[in-house]
Amino acid sequence: MALQATRARPQSAHFKVFAAPAFAGFIIALLTPHPFQQQALAQGPPVCFHKRSVLASPGEITPLIVQAITVAEQQNNWILPDTIATELAKQRLHQFKSRTVLSQLNWVVQSIGIEWTVPLGEQVKVYANSVHFGRGIVGIRCASWYFFRKAPPDLSVSEIALLAALPKGPLTYDPIRRPERAKQRRDGIIDQLAAAGAIDNAAAATAKSEPLLT
Repeated sequence: MALQATRARPQSAHFKVFAAPAFAGFIIALLTPHPFQQQALAQGPPVCFHKRSVLASPGEITPLIVQAITVAEQQNNWILPDTIATELAKQRLHQFKSRTVLSQLNWVVQSIGIEWTVPLGEQVKVYANSVHFGRGIVGIRCASWYFFRKAPPDLSVSEIALLAALPKGPLTYDPIRRPERAKQRRDGIIDQLAAAGAIDNAAAATAKSEPLLT
């Protein structure tokens, strides 16, 4: 009898198993502030610790930095196009290692919630302050001082493009260990910025002629 009851379970019950956690994840995405938004902002050169972020203030993350990170993060994914919102959803789901249907559904729902409720510029600023740049560096402020010894607003076009290149592959595009790959990735982002109208062709050519690190 128990076996027959299991076979006779209506399809609506299966739907509820997946719909309830997904809806809960959507509500959490709408109402819960991102954890990195609750950290204190730092002033002056940061004292960066291994895998700990020192937040840049909103004014330090310039429009060009926002644009560069945006174009660098746009890639096709097997289930959902990679956007800043999908990356922030991954950060919220700290245990995001599973490929189960339920975990992927939760990821999609939270991504949509962030996309609908948080402006893109704000998404990028949270992402820039929380993403890994390799070498134990978290956050664009620490990365800017580590690689170039300057604050984010003082970065050149080529420097911004290089930092934007790192989160997708901190080891693959490490400018110290793999300068050829890093330069190719940096130059590709510079071309994307020029195509988007963020910089002109002359500025793009100048940026691509600059060395990776000085």
